[in-house]
Amino acid sequence: MTITMAQAVTLNYMTDEHMINLMKKALESWQCPPCKEPEPAIKLFYTREETAKLLKVSLSTLHNHRKEGILMPMKAKGRVLYSRESIMDFVRMSA
Repeated sequence: MTITMAQAVTLNYMTDEHMINLMKKALESWQCPPCKEPEPAIKLFYTREETAKLLKVSLSTLHNHRKEGILMPMKAKGRVLYSRESIMDFVRMSA
C-alpha cells in the first residue's frame, strides 16, 4: 500500500481514534495467503523420503544413521519404513 502526499498530510491531522479505526478496517480486510505446502499428515510409519524430509536431512545421511544404528527402520512388504516413535526418539536424542 502506497501513501500519497495528500494522504500523508491528512494522517498528520488524524485523531488517534480515527487512526485506530482505519487500522482495524485494514486488518479485517487482510487475509493470510494460504500455505503452498499442505500440513503434513501424522502417520504411524514414514517412507525413507518422508523421514528425510521430516528430519531435514539427505537420504544418504538417513542411510548413515541406519548404518550407525542411530535410527533404525523396519521392513514391511519389501518397503523400508520408519516408525513415528523411532523418529520422535531420534529427535529427542538429538536435541
